[in-house]
Amino acid sequence: MKVQHQSKSQMTIPGVGFTDEHGIIDVSDEVAGRPPDERLEGLMAAHRDAQGDHVEQVRLREEFIGLDKGAGLLAQDTWKPYGTKAKAEVASKQEGDK
Repeated sequence: MKVQHQSKSQMTIPGVGFTDEHGIIDVSDEVAGRPPDERLEGLMAAHRDAQGDHVEQVRLREEFIGLDKGAGLLAQDTWKPYGTKAKAEVASKQEGDK
């Protein structure tokens, strides 16, 4: 699966290799991994914003604690699937997880 680092610059991924000048690299599905659940970022931001409201923080924590945190490169917010084929593969995996 092709993934792209959002800096779009050439870099070395230890144990994997070099990205091209656009930050793109073709890696195995295992290394690419999967992105976190799309609800996670918003819930965690709301949790931070609810500082001081213990009841709301507990409610939000209960909501996001069981969500998929992702794995591999795609679990990091600086990596995205590259190209329509990779994006379709990620979407298919997410649908299969529901």
